[in-house]
Amino acid sequence: MPGDTASDAALMASELATNAHQHAPAHPPHELWLYFVDEYEFCCAVFDGMAARDQELDVDRGDYGRGLSIVAELSKGRWGTSPARARMDPRVRGKAVWFVCPR
Repeated sequence: MPGDTASDAALMASELATNAHQHAPAHPPHELWLYFVDEYEFCCAVFDGMAARDQELDVDRGDYGRGLSIVAELSKGRWGTSPARARMDPRVRGKAVWFVCPR
């Protein structure tokens, strides 16, 4: 993976983890998921036990702050939120905020 890509991915993962810590501290568990989409891309997601939003976040409406704006920019718009279950305890429902990155 090129150095710039690794730096961008680390920054985006840090932004998602920070958001989970700041906005959902009372909704554990907090999990970081990394997996390969294919031989050219990987996905990073941060899970928390807070319920997923009913509608997608929209940069043009100003639905989020600088951190997710950075994720939106660096991922070239390939990010989002999805309802999910914790991997460590599938009984826990919440959301995963994710981005896709080239490798």
